[in-house]
Order: sequence, then C-alpha cells, then structure tokens
Amino acid sequence: MPRLIFLISLAATLLALLCSSGCNVAATGHNIQGRRLYEQGRFADALNTFQKALRSNPRSADAYYNMAATYYFLGKQHRNAAWMQQADTLYRHALNLDPSHKDAHRGLAVMLVESGRAQDATQMLQNWRLREPGSAEPIIELARLQKELGQRDQASQLLIDALNVDSSNARALKAMGQMREEDGQLQLALDNYIRSYQANNLQTDVAAKIAALQGRIRSPSVPVQPGQSRMGSVNQYVPR
Repeated sequence: MPRLIFLISLAATLLALLCSSGCNVAATGHNIQGRRLYEQGRFADALNTFQKALRSNPRSADAYYNMAATYYFLGKQHRNAAWMQQADTLYRHALNLDPSHKDAHRGLAVMLVESGRAQDATQMLQNWRLREPGSAEPIIELARLQKELGQRDQASQLLIDALNVDSSNARALKAMGQMREEDGQLQLALDNYIRSYQANNLQTDVAAKIAALQGRIRSPSVPVQPGQSRMGSVNQYVPR
C-alpha cells in the first residue's frame, strides 16, 4: 500500500512538471509571435497574443513586460494617459514575478523619468542593486539612466563598477565602448567592443561597430566630437 501511494505521488509530481514545462513552452511561443506582430505594427493582435501567453503561463514576466512595452508605445503615440498607466502597472507586475527582469526595470525607469520622476527611477534601480550586489545588471541600468540624465562622469564610473563585478559582461563592455567612442577615444572604444563581442558573438551591431572603428582608426579622416553619439535612443523599447 505505501508503495502504491508513493507511485501515485510520483506520477502526480511528474504530471505537474510536464504541465509546467508545456505551459512555459506555449507562453514562450506566444511571446515570440506577439513580438513579430508588434514589429509589423499589428498592436491589437500583439496584445491578444501576449494575453494568450499569460493564459498559458500566468506567471510569465516576459508576457507582462511585452504588454507593458506595447501599451507604453501606444500611450506615447496617442498621448493616452490610461494606456500609460496600464503600462506602469504591467511593468510592476513583471517585476513582482521576476525582480531581476532588466527590461522591465529599464522600461519603468524610462516612464518615471518622462513623467518627471527621475529620482524615483534612480531609487528603484539603486534598490535593485542593493538586492543583488553580485549582479552587474542593475549597475549597467543605473549607468544608462545617469547618461540619459546628462551625468556622464557618474555613468562612466558606474560602468567601471559593473565591470569590477563582472569583467566579461558583454553589455557593460558595449556601453563602455559607446561612451569612449562618443568621447573620441577610438582605440579604447574598439578594445571594449572587441571584448564585448568575445563575450557574446551574437551581437551583430557590435561586430559592425568593430569593423567601422577599425576602418576609422586606419584612416582617421572623420573626427568624432566628444559627446557625439552614433547609437539609437535607449528609449526605443520593444517586446522581447
């Protein structure tokens, strides 16, 4: 009899694990499909697909983030305060489910800054840093925010702090490369981009940066003005 109870319990556990795995797979598929619809400009269809992801897995932080990013974009486009508030709520849902979700942190920080609450955005990211002292991610996001606020020296120091935590962090190296490129320090920028690409060779934009900088260093006829940026706005968020 005890053996039968054990087998029943084991079967139930395996069934639950299979269901969880299947739900996650389905949610991931819906998130990917929704992102494609978003990129096609089919925003209503994208939101419906992200809702399907949540029905498959109600704890999908990515689905909440994707919906937030969509409402954020639509709210800005149409100056719709209700959609912006919805985006705020959804970003926070994503962070409740996954307190390490860097895209949700970034999206919410941008919203706070744009609504005149830069201090709240900074405090949120600082709290994340305190919760995860061994992670470079919150420091990178703090650096990004400080740069957007015009605090370049603070941003640079934060990137140094991030690399002290994780010397091979591809995102920190890329951000440092961008800072140095903007400041006209082309060789240092190139070194950072190369290290970033070595850490993550799926970064096609970084590969292009390396090739372009190598050409400019060999033929230094095009000067770079300090502070000049050749990157897109960090506020251009899309679903992941």
